[in-house]
Amino acid sequence: MEFTDIDHQERYRELLKKAQVKESEADWRARKIELSDLMKAAGPWSSSEKALLRLAAALFNSSWKADINDVFWSLDHDNVNLALEALKIRFA
Repeated sequence: MEFTDIDHQERYRELLKKAQVKESEADWRARKIELSDLMKAAGPWSSSEKALLRLAAALFNSSWKADINDVFWSLDHDNVNLALEALKIRFA
C-alpha cells in the first residue's frame, strides 16, 4: 500500500484501530472493495475525504458514478493534485 507521507500512514493505522480492524493483505489482495459498506462507514469523514472516496469508487468500478464538479468542488490544492494523479493512473 502506498501512502502520501508518514502522517497519512499514521492516520490510516489510527482509523484501523478505531474501527477495530486488523490490517491484512487479504483486504487489498482480493482486488475487491465492499464499496457500499465503505460509503456507509464514511459518514463522519470530511467532505474532501468523501469526495475522494466517490472518485476512487468510480475509478475502481464503473458502476459507481462520481460527478466531477461535486468531487473537485470541496478539494484543497493537495487533494486536487491527488485526484488528478488518480485520474492519470486510471486513464493514462
